Amino acid sequence: MFEWRDYLEFSRGLVASSERSEASLRSAASRAYYAAFHKSREAVERELGARLGQENIHAEVIRRLRQQSRTETLGTNLDRLRKTRSHADYNADSAFPARHAEIAVDLASDVLSQLGRG
Repeated sequence: MFEWRDYLEFSRGLVASSERSEASLRSAASRAYYAAFHKSREAVERELGARLGQENIHAEVIRRLRQQSRTETLGTNLDRLRKTRSHADYNADSAFPARHAEIAVDLASDVLSQLGRG
């Protein structure tokens, strides 16, 4: 079974790489988001007892996290990550600086750490 946290480690490697191409930085941000998203989805389903469908799943996970005071910050951080991932994956007309990827990895790490304490 695949461990979603491995995406975060992969992202860290891309950000730490001497190559640091724009493609690797965009990939790092994208994979960092998916590590945080999938672990958040698991937590929402397990801890909040939510039954999530397939439509608008990303927005639904974020919304449910923001509804609870103890997970509101998680929802906010996951939403920031989602926006960064969207920029990385869909916006080829503007540069994607290394700092964006670094912030995404840090945010995803924070989300996973908070989920691990829950």
